[in-house]
Parts: sequence; structure tokens; C-alpha cells
Amino acid sequence: MEISTRIGTNRTGLDASAGRGRRMTDYAADPTAPGGIESMNSIRLASYRDSELLGSAPPPTSLKGVLKSGVTALQGKRAHVFIDKLGERLAFERSGIRFYEAVILKHAARAGQVGSVDAAALQRIKNDELSHFMLLRECIQQLGADPTAQTPWADVAALESAGLLSVITDPRTTLAQSLHAVLIGELADNACWENLIALAEREGQPAMADRFREALRRETEHLGMVRTWVDELTLGELQLGASLR
Repeated sequence: MEISTRIGTNRTGLDASAGRGRRMTDYAADPTAPGGIESMNSIRLASYRDSELLGSAPPPTSLKGVLKSGVTALQGKRAHVFIDKLGERLAFERSGIRFYEAVILKHAARAGQVGSVDAAALQRIKNDELSHFMLLRECIQQLGADPTAQTPWADVAALESAGLLSVITDPRTTLAQSLHAVLIGELADNACWENLIALAEREGQPAMADRFREALRRETEHLGMVRTWVDELTLGELQLGASLR
């Protein structure tokens, strides 16, 4: 079992340098200080008001897609919103594959310290993420859109997952810490599949909704497994730390 928490020289806290810490907090509390909260908020507020949107949904690339968009527009629906959210899940599932590829490598590097975390189970989850990616690509193509186009929500998903992937691939993080980052991704993944099911039903795509329900069922299994591993590794570290005292 890995120990991720050790006592050592840590100078990040204010108590390590009380005098300088007080000067820092006094400066931060002054709203008129250069670079203070007031000036930062004014910059952010201006950027929020003046910036453009993150991106745009691409137009359909096939006649079928054009007809589909036209029909849903006449019905008061917005097919491009559904395609945008499909693009989001596509981007996140692609990141999910990378999450598990990195965790599998870390699992191999930490041999003998991994508890009940099973390499074969990690591989099966990675394969599920790949199958979900292929499912979403097929659905986007079915609607006449281009699955390689980066939609606005896909951009958001890529930004969100970048931080998680940074944690997972950092050589300093333990397997437990990496799996905790994966757990955050799995929690989001489950919620977003639920949202996608609702959108598919709203768009009159019951067959897609059924396939998404099966994907959600698999993702729920992933969530349970990862949560169990994180709990086990964290509690195991606590018990090991107590035995070393």
C-alpha cells in the first residue's frame, strides 16, 4: 500500500512565516491594492461582458442532416443543441479512455501496492469507454453531423478533463490520488449520460435514448468500482500509517 501523506518540511502554510503571512493577508484584504480583488473583479466583469462564445456548432454535412435540422426547427426544437451535447459526451469519453490508459500504467508501476485494484477490470472499463465513444460517433453521423468537429460543449468537456488528466498522469500522485481524479470524472459522466437520455427523448430519438441507458448502466458500474477502490486504498493507507507509529 502506498503512503501518500508523510510528515516533512512544508512551508506552504502561513504559520511557517507568521510575519510575512500577516503582510500578505493585510494586502489581500485591501480592496484598493494593485492586483487586489476589486481590480481583478473589474477585469473579469469586462471580459465576461465582451467576450465571444466558446465556439459554434457546425452545420450538418449531409442532406439528411439538413432535412433533420429543418424539421426540428419547424417543430420548435434545436437539433444543433442535441448535436452539441453529443459532441460533449464524445469528447469526454475520449478523455475517459486516456484516464484509464494512464491509470493502467500507474497500476503497473505501483505493483504490490495496489490493493484489490485489478488491471483486467481497468482494461474492461477502458474498453467500455471506447465503445461509448464509438456509439456517440455513430449517433452524430446518424444525424448528418461531423463527429470530428469540436462543438462548444466539447470544448468545455476538454477543458474540464484536462485538469483531471494532469492529476492522473503526474508521476508524483499515488494510485489512490489518480483514481480519485477518475472518480470525479465518473460522477460527471453519470450525470451527463442522464442529461443526454433526456435530450434524446426530447428530440424524438427513442432508439438512441435506449442505447444511452445501456451506456449509463455500464457507467454506473464503473462508478461503483472506482469508488470502492478509492475507499479501500484510502482506508488502507490510514491503517498502514497507524501500524507504522
